[in-house]
Amino acid sequence: MLHSKFLDRIDSPVWVLDKEFKYVYVNKKYYELYKLQNPNIIGKTIYEILPEYLTSEYTENINKVILLKKQMKFNKVIDENYYECKIFIMFNEDDEDEIQYIAGYVVDVSEIIEKRNEVIKQRNILQTVIDTLPDVIFFKGVDGRYEVANTNCSKYYVDLGIESIIGKKDSEINPDPILVKAFEEDDYNVINRGVTLHSQPTMKQIDGSYSVRHVTKAPLIGEDGSVKGVVGISRDITENKRLEEKLKYISYTDILTGVYNRSSFEEKIQGYGNAEKMPVAILMGDVNGLKLINDTFGHLEGDKLLRSIANVLKKVCGDYADVFRWGGDEFVIAIPNAAEDICDNVINQIKEECKNYQNKYIELSISMGGAIYKDSKTDIYDTLKVAEEMVYKHKLLEQKSIVSSSVKSLLEMLETKTSETQEHTQRMVSLALELGELMQLSISDLDELVIAARLHDIGKIGISEELLTKPQRLTGDEFEIMKTHSEKGYRIVMASNGLESVAKAVLAHHEKWSGKGYPLGLKGEEIPLLARIISIVDSYDAMTSVRPYQKPKTIEEALNEIERCKGTQFDAKIADVFIKMIRAKFTPQNIVK
Repeated sequence: MLHSKFLDRIDSPVWVLDKEFKYVYVNKKYYELYKLQNPNIIGKTIYEILPEYLTSEYTENINKVILLKKQMKFNKVIDENYYECKIFIMFNEDDEDEIQYIAGYVVDVSEIIEKRNEVIKQRNILQTVIDTLPDVIFFKGVDGRYEVANTNCSKYYVDLGIESIIGKKDSEINPDPILVKAFEEDDYNVINRGVTLHSQPTMKQIDGSYSVRHVTKAPLIGEDGSVKGVVGISRDITENKRLEEKLKYISYTDILTGVYNRSSFEEKIQGYGNAEKMPVAILMGDVNGLKLINDTFGHLEGDKLLRSIANVLKKVCGDYADVFRWGGDEFVIAIPNAAEDICDNVINQIKEECKNYQNKYIELSISMGGAIYKDSKTDIYDTLKVAEEMVYKHKLLEQKSIVSSSVKSLLEMLETKTSETQEHTQRMVSLALELGELMQLSISDLDELVIAARLHDIGKIGISEELLTKPQRLTGDEFEIMKTHSEKGYRIVMASNGLESVAKAVLAHHEKWSGKGYPLGLKGEEIPLLARIISIVDSYDAMTSVRPYQKPKTIEEALNEIERCKGTQFDAKIADVFIKMIRAKFTPQNIVK
């Protein structure tokens, strides 16, 4: 009775069977486990109480215990919970060989199994992770022998001809004694000082090549606080090292021109102050015509100009000087151990060398100035400033001839694209000047009007020859491209002579009095006066000239068209003066041009 009360209070199901598999005793937990409804199962066999799938399993396990005559345990899943069933034999007190009862108890081990499975799962995840990583990962005990190696670590040494590294020391798997000594010293410091170390050893491969690896070693600390060994990660950084060298080159080299960049100058000035390099000549140069080329033909052509200048500088300077790209269109040259006259000599050589380079748009040139850095106690930037002042002094003196040469080159190029453009420009200048004089413009305005008339189509240099000489009428898309010549011309004029009024006239010579022109849609007197004059002269010349896609109008037809469009396309007052001027020039008998 006392035993029964005790067994009913424990959490584990308990049962006792006789030799015929009849229940002698079960506690309450046994009822609950198998959800038994019969309140009295004592004296009944397991076959009468339990379902068939359970009785067969029970019978098999009990027979094993009877056969072996020893306690055994079996695992069982019931309602998704894990149970461990222990079965043992109770022998007759009078005869130790006679089995009197078979007893057992069931322990819910779900939590233990779940924890064990979670540990296994985490271990498998960790193993999968370290095997998936491209790095070599290993663990060495305090004796220096490898105990753990991930897949890549094993493969690395297999590729070197070593089947397994487990249980071996570095001296047994690495033929390089210098590396072995370095590895052992690192391990010693990690274990005895508890520090994490990084190194980048160069290791020979099986094919004779060398790889650079980044190795990190850290101590594995046990629960007692002592170091249990060394955890290591090794990564191949050979390609990274190559990229590092490449980036170093890029960081100190101007990619466009191949000369040093400004950052490189900051590095090199430290050495220029050394006595064996003094004095140092500092030359600065400013490329002429770069903005003009960029604005007219685009930055790709401007880049070609910069590369040509850089090639000139490198050729002249050779190995005895450093050439730097200082900014957008500026270059600096540093010449160690410089003689007093070196600046002038180098500048003259550069000017001569520029003549040997052909640019299809403008003559190659660079305005230059120089100064000598003599005292390392002074700031080299003061010398650079002197050289810069010389550059802009020379540029001011040369600017007029440079600009004149550049614009002349562009006009000549435009004229080679189409002979009509040259003849059209000549007629434009003549008619515009005559009209301006009738309007009593000032001398300065007349000068600007002549320049604007001559340059009004300069932007067409940026339009393809195919489009300029197309014999058919332009398509909508082609006309949109053609319309851009006004803006291109504005940028060219602003970049070349800086005459804003001329540039504005070039920009606006296709604007209409009504505001429906291009590119800005200016209206009425918003349109610059010079542009209004050129608009009429340009339209008249276009109507009375031979065009591939249309017959020329007679002078009278052209004048009638201007008459019709005054107040909408043209300034009415200027149109009246122009019509009167043309009619005075021609008799009715000479109406066709």
